[in-house]
Amino acid sequence: MSSNSNECNAYIIKSILANNEFGILEVNGIEVLSSRYFLKNQYAEIVTMIRNGDTKAIKSLAGNSSTQREYLDVLIFRDQTGTKYIVTVYDSDDLLQYPQVIEIFKLDVGVVG
Repeated sequence: MSSNSNECNAYIIKSILANNEFGILEVNGIEVLSSRYFLKNQYAEIVTMIRNGDTKAIKSLAGNSSTQREYLDVLIFRDQTGTKYIVTVYDSDDLLQYPQVIEIFKLDVGVVG
């Protein structure tokens, strides 16, 4: 993430809790699976990996290079019941604010990795 990591994580956690799509009351053990430049044409492939629960593939994504100053972070966490989720987060050097949550994905029990 391009800003202070602790501040960004705190903001992302607030965004996850505010979303409340899955009844998440706590965000525990949040960690970065992948951090890369945001390229719109690659996002669908990453979402497919997430929906398949393939955290190993996400972790092994090769770094990419771009002249863009936009970033995509993929983070994993557990809620108050221990259920795992993955969240995608967009950031840009042009944003005068903290990173923005794109989507939250609830992982099925049979998650790879």
